[in-house]
Amino acid sequence: MRRKDREVTELSAILDIVDHCKVCHIAMMDGEWPYVLGMNFGYVYEDGKLVIYLHSAKDGKKLELLKKNDRVGFEMDYDHEIVPASYACAYNFRYASVMGYGHCEFVTDVDEKIRALELLMKHQTGQDFVMEPKHTLAVEVMKITAIEFTGKRRYKK
Repeated sequence: MRRKDREVTELSAILDIVDHCKVCHIAMMDGEWPYVLGMNFGYVYEDGKLVIYLHSAKDGKKLELLKKNDRVGFEMDYDHEIVPASYACAYNFRYASVMGYGHCEFVTDVDEKIRALELLMKHQTGQDFVMEPKHTLAVEVMKITAIEFTGKRRYKK
């Protein structure tokens, strides 16, 4: 990371950033070109691993791409604010972000799908929901297990 003064190194601080983010941008490869889209997500940090859960319809371009290549990049950010200055080149921007990469797999186990959907709903709404097996039938659930991830933050000055 070029700007070490903005690097977030404490795991608890990185997970705090993830807690505040509502959209995770996923980068996949579509032949020679990347394909990026934002998705709502839920997550868990267990056994020293960051696992991001996503859900979608049961068909579509992202699913086709993930079936061909399970490698993904991801990025999420929040706390955006322009930092004004007295001249144009001195302006800056406050933010907090987490980015990384890992492998994406399709969740087929119904119990894990239920847990993933409950985590997603809790993360997005702050409320606990009880999901049932029937709720898993209409959606595809994907799980990104991060191989590496970093945090970065720029405070207002």
